[in-house]
Formats: sequence, C-alpha cells, structure tokens
Amino acid sequence: MRSTPYKFGAGVTADIGDDLAALGTKRVLVVTDTGVAKTGIPRRVVEAIEAKGIVTSLYDEVRVEPSDVSTKGAATRSAI
Repeated sequence: MRSTPYKFGAGVTADIGDDLAALGTKRVLVVTDTGVAKTGIPRRVVEAIEAKGIVTSLYDEVRVEPSDVSTKGAATRSAI
C-alpha cells in the first residue's frame, strides 16, 4: 500500500476523503483522544471521508500510555 504525501496548510483536512479514495480505501478508523475530539476536528475528518462513500468509525478514547483496555477498545471499534 502506498502512502499519501504529507500535506499541511489551511483547508487540507477537507482533502482526506479524496486522498483515501484515491488509495482505494474501503474502511477507515479515525483514532484520537477526548481532548482533540472536543475540538470537532476529528468529526470533520470523519464527515470528509464518509462523503466519499468510505465506511468510517471514530475511536476517541485514546489515553497517554494506552492500556490494554484502550487498545482493545480501538480494536473492537475497528471491526466495522
């Protein structure tokens, strides 16, 4: 699987759906923590991905130094 080039700057978040579609991606798990989730950015990322018809799930319970519980939660969520 090839990766996309690094992008930065105003508005690049909106490109994520196109980038993943170009890679042929069918399912995506967006992983973040509760603090970042509160900004609304992960939700915008999910919406941009779903707009391209890609099945997407959001896991927002990551912790610093993740425990086995956090890791298992993400793995469970990824089984979409």
